[in-house]
Amino acid sequence: MAQTGKKWIKAKEFDGMPKPSDFKCVEEQISFNLKPGEIVVEAVYLTVDPYMRAAPIPEGETMVGEQIARVKVSNNPAFPEGTMVLSNLGWRSLTLVPDPEAPSRFGPLVRKLPNFGADIPISL
Repeated sequence: MAQTGKKWIKAKEFDGMPKPSDFKCVEEQISFNLKPGEIVVEAVYLTVDPYMRAAPIPEGETMVGEQIARVKVSNNPAFPEGTMVLSNLGWRSLTLVPDPEAPSRFGPLVRKLPNFGADIPISL
């Protein structure tokens, strides 16, 4: 089984303030037939920050950024379905993560969010 996800790529170099034409949304198929340890996350929030204008993102590459996401499909007991996570996976609606605990610049690639309860939104 698979599902169509979207990712936003840098279509061309920024000239002044970013414009919609600087980006392109493309679809990709994300397989739900997972190997052991893999997860698929679905973005809930994506970061959009000023530093992204200066980030060395080649044309045609996925925009960088963090996301708060929900584990949609899991073959990893450490990340059951429904777990809320923080990850640096860029501007994607769905992402197949082969190794959520792989090291990244700021620690594990995918980090579980604590349960803040019903009174505090996950966007904080």
